[in-house]
Amino acid sequence: MPFYPMPEWRQEHWPSDAQAFSLESMKNASILIALLLAMSACGPWPQVDAPQHAEPGAWPALLPMEEIAPLSRNDGTAQAEGQRLSNRAAALRNRARLMRQSVPDQDAMDAMRSRLAR
Repeated sequence: MPFYPMPEWRQEHWPSDAQAFSLESMKNASILIALLLAMSACGPWPQVDAPQHAEPGAWPALLPMEEIAPLSRNDGTAQAEGQRLSNRAAALRNRARLMRQSVPDQDAMDAMRSRLAR
């Protein structure tokens, strides 16, 4: 690909690599950003009304735990859910252990893939 030099009239106005990222240009850019931010802060604030559902009233009464406990479900679903999550965590730990093992050849890789697919 041939190299075509830039015309002389263009060279004097085109910044070189050293000029493009000089400290002076960075300072000018930061001044411009600060000026734009200051100008954007001069705009009027939007008028926002209070939400319609915000009605002042009394705080809800706090109930003792003894009164709340009979209201909760105690049909064993929490224990079953906890056991299910524990089993899933153990399976994920086992999967992570398998994935951390080194694989010496393609047969071992295929065996590991089949174990992970289960």
